[in-house]
Amino acid sequence: MIISSDENEVLDGYFIIQLGQEYTNLMSVHSSAEELESEIISIIQSVDSLAVESVHDSPTRKHWVFTLVAAEMKMTRMSNCRWR
Repeated sequence: MIISSDENEVLDGYFIIQLGQEYTNLMSVHSSAEELESEIISIIQSVDSLAVESVHDSPTRKHWVFTLVAAEMKMTRMSNCRWR
């Protein structure tokens, strides 16, 4: 997942991750990979295992890679998830 702002504008705000009918609380764009992982795994019960990697972390751009296993939902493409 990539979240970015216009050039020279510091990124700020919150987002929610939804998987099926489950969704997280508001999460800050400044969250660490560990914080995101903890929030997602504690809230979304259909996720059996999760790893979050921070690929890029700057004031204007955040890029995380999510690797998850959901026993009841076999996802073949990220388009099956809705990021908002």
